[in-house]
Amino acid sequence: MGEARVVLSFARDEKYCRHSEGDFIRMRDGGILLIYTRFKGKKAGDSAPADLVKRVSYDDGETWSDPEEVVTATSYGVQNVMSVSLIRLKDGDIGMIFISLNVPGYLNQIHFMRSSDEGKTFRHISLCTPREFTGRFGVNNARLVRLSSGRIVFPLSIHPGEAKSKCTDSNGRRDAGYFSMSDELGYIVWSRSPHLEGRRTSRQTLGAFMYSDDEGYTWQRSSDIVCPPFTSTIKGLQEGELIEIRPGVLKCFWRTDRMNQYEAVSFDGADHWTTPQMSCFTAPWSPITIERNPFSGKIYAIWNPVPQYNGKDQISGLKDRTPFAIAQTNDDVSSFGDIHLIEDDPDHAYSYAATLFLSETELLLSYTAGGTEDRHGHSRMNISKIKIPEYNTEVV
Repeated sequence: MGEARVVLSFARDEKYCRHSEGDFIRMRDGGILLIYTRFKGKKAGDSAPADLVKRVSYDDGETWSDPEEVVTATSYGVQNVMSVSLIRLKDGDIGMIFISLNVPGYLNQIHFMRSSDEGKTFRHISLCTPREFTGRFGVNNARLVRLSSGRIVFPLSIHPGEAKSKCTDSNGRRDAGYFSMSDELGYIVWSRSPHLEGRRTSRQTLGAFMYSDDEGYTWQRSSDIVCPPFTSTIKGLQEGELIEIRPGVLKCFWRTDRMNQYEAVSFDGADHWTTPQMSCFTAPWSPITIERNPFSGKIYAIWNPVPQYNGKDQISGLKDRTPFAIAQTNDDVSSFGDIHLIEDDPDHAYSYAATLFLSETELLLSYTAGGTEDRHGHSRMNISKIKIPEYNTEVV
């Protein structure tokens, strides 16, 4: 197995009950910036009070500065901001997206900010939320991707069954042609998108994509809203992970309750998508991380490779997210080789990874690692360094 070494672990205490969902970026002076969500109080659920904080390392992740607040929830008039993604912009600024929860009139919004001083301060630039309808939207941490064309993209989750207000168009009129919800129909979704034409989904999460061609100043939603290709699902397609497998060709992987990650392909920069199908990655209802090492060009997947199944031992509140593993994939991310365990404690849950490749053979990784002693699977966050071994990439 690969050599994984925990260099820092943020555990819950009396003041902060959860540390989770962060992202790394290399600073211009060689340091590493980490921004993540820190939850206050005793409740560790996603809607609990939380702010964004940062830490910095100048020795490739061995030691870290004390946490400093970067974005507070109160500055947005909400009680929670979370799910950070970072990206280096063409003018040298650092770009960041995050979610604000409980926005009046919405359930949440996704924001884009810029920093011109390497993360010391951020200024708000734009909203990344579709404006043609209201609802609950989601995006994982560490999900901003720059394509070979220069476009910036992230996968968007749309949760129709959990919206609290009627959907309207930009003029305030009910618009059944795009994304409307009806109490009398049980929150049924209709759309002109080819993937949803004539279809109904009740309380299933849908996939979409937000992209910017001007470095984050404006954002557009993909023409396609991707619908689950299966029935008898509670979760649908959630928390997508996007990778450009070759110039102009993208793959997205979604967590599902079907014992597998499901995948779809785009050939036009994330605007249109094929019908999702089962991928090679078995998994519980847990997100996958797929990243290309910029030093070697090799692609690696990090995920929970064992799905839920009848008779499998599960610990209440930990969502069955163990073991946690890494494997090298082929160039199309359609197969993978030897699986190497990062963590395998059955009393802990591991997920929501962020990566920073330090070299061809070393990886810095953050991930949630809560256990029974933490009382919540997301209460603890680990930072580990992994020596990447030579992988067998034959199909398993």
